[in-house]
Amino acid sequence: MALKRSVNYIALRGGPVDDMELYDEHKDDGLLEEYLYTHKLNEWMLGKVKQENMDAGMSVEDAESSRLAALKNIKELYAKNGMLDLMKQS
Repeated sequence: MALKRSVNYIALRGGPVDDMELYDEHKDDGLLEEYLYTHKLNEWMLGKVKQENMDAGMSVEDAESSRLAALKNIKELYAKNGMLDLMKQS
C-alpha cells in the first residue's frame, strides 16, 4: 500500500498532523473521508472556517476575503511542496 501524503495546512507547513487526525476531529461536522489526501480537504476546511467567521459576526464579504487569502496561502504551500498538480484533481 502506498503511503498517502497529508495535505492539510499544518502538514504543508511541516507540522506533524495527518489528514486522518483532522477527519477524526471533524467527521461529525460533515468532513468526508474521501477528501483526505486531496485538495478537497483544505477547501472543506476553508468553507468551515468561513461559516464559523460569519456565525461569529463577520460580514459575508470579509469572511470570503479571509477565505480567499487563506486559499492563496495554501496554493503557495502546494507550490513550495511540489504539489501544484494536486489542485488540478477533481
